[in-house]
Amino acid sequence: MELKLNVYENKGGKRIVKKEYVTDTLFISFGIVEDILAKIDFKESGDTTEQAIKKSLPFVKPILKEIFVGLTDKELRTCNTVDLIVVAKQIIQYCIELLYGVSDEKNVKREA
Repeated sequence: MELKLNVYENKGGKRIVKKEYVTDTLFISFGIVEDILAKIDFKESGDTTEQAIKKSLPFVKPILKEIFVGLTDKELRTCNTVDLIVVAKQIIQYCIELLYGVSDEKNVKREA
């Protein structure tokens, strides 16, 4: 899955894309997955994916900066909130799918 994050600037009263960061989920490190999953606890709290995303938002900034290499705090401040939420949701869903995929794979191997 490709992740995109636009950085905007104001020119003549219009917001235009100044820079676009693009990365692929194949390059999300295990440390990032581990950090996100550490904040999500479906078993203990009964969180839905949406609740998990809300709980994870305070931890998104450093994660975004690690995923989108070169992204600065200043640039992050000019990103569209909707874009940030979409990217955060994609990252969190990827981590959850990865976790369930690994879990399912272990269960299949044990049954065989």
